[in-house]
Amino acid sequence: ADSRERTILLARRPDFDQRLAAIRAGIRHLFTVPLDGERLRQCIEGLLQTVEERPYRILLVGDDRLISAYHRALLEAAGHEVLPADSGATALARARDDDPDLILLDFFLGDCSGPELVSILRSDDSLAHHQVLFLSARGAADLERDVLTALGEEYLTKPVQPESFVALVGARAARSRRARTLNADLRLAQRLNRNLRLAMDAHAIVSITDPGGRLVYVNDKC
Repeated sequence: ADSRERTILLARRPDFDQRLAAIRAGIRHLFTVPLDGERLRQCIEGLLQTVEERPYRILLVGDDRLISAYHRALLEAAGHEVLPADSGATALARARDDDPDLILLDFFLGDCSGPELVSILRSDDSLAHHQVLFLSARGAADLERDVLTALGEEYLTKPVQPESFVALVGARAARSRRARTLNADLRLAQRLNRNLRLAMDAHAIVSITDPGGRLVYVNDKC
């Protein structure tokens, strides 16, 4: 990655022009002074992890071996790890076992349709988080109706333009991984907060107010 993308800029009350200049310079992380120490720590940890981050894992689902081989070659040349699946059943098993960052899914498969596979994934709480990008030779109007409107998923039309294809798949996988990391961090924070409240409840009188001073929580020690 460009070293500028791992640069943190500190500024006191930056205005629009300063923020725009930072973005144009390739700087993606700006913190205002006085600093939020916890947010800065999390940002630094995230940047350090990014340096050694594993390749994006793409589950490539399609029953046309020649086309799938072409798409796989494009993605592997870009540094992604590609997990092939030629049926809905195989894709379901790989989604469960290999936890891909993105599922690249053809509309038609031998044992089911792409939308049917998405419905199966969404019906299982342990699989519903998987992000899907459809890949199909169907017309754009049909895909907008059956994929975007009906399922809320994005799509690409075949044949793909190699550069655009690789860029979009990479961006979608990156967005998916970031969302999952944020969700995991949120769940951890909620669990720690719950445990802290339980520990405090066991030993002390505890009350919590909102920023306006209104009482929002009192434990049963009062």
